[in-house]
Amino acid sequence: MRQSVAALGLAGLLTASCALVPGAPPPCPSPLIDRGGGWHEIGGPRAWLLFDPPYVTSHGPRKLWIRVDDTVPAGPLELLAFSPDGTTVEGFVQAPVPDDAWAHGSGPPAGLGGSVHFAATPLSQPGCWTLVVGTRDTELGRLLIEVVPPRQE
Repeated sequence: MRQSVAALGLAGLLTASCALVPGAPPPCPSPLIDRGGGWHEIGGPRAWLLFDPPYVTSHGPRKLWIRVDDTVPAGPLELLAFSPDGTTVEGFVQAPVPDDAWAHGSGPPAGLGGSVHFAATPLSQPGCWTLVVGTRDTELGRLLIEVVPPRQE
């Protein structure tokens, strides 16, 4: 049976490192990286979230696209989300999306490398969330996203 990141102790390590430190808070959302061809990411250094700013809406499980670097060892990826009040929520990450599954022009730009995975996690409350992608006990990427309440129509 596969153990989750939380069971391996990464959640404790990450919870401690997500604690507020004196000084200016980090920008929320994380700085945007324009990879060209309409492909925008946040995070790093070895895992990024495909992202169109400025925020995401809180309602149910949030569908995400994550790109990981070619240097990431084979094995299952894990996703942890830390809410503004410090609650840890475990998401899931699926196997890589095949290159031919992208609609014309919507995949990663040529030469970017890595693999893209579908992921999901519930983002249930407004505020600045920390998302962490890891494999076993190794953090691959960390990012901040701003979550806002759903619009009332």
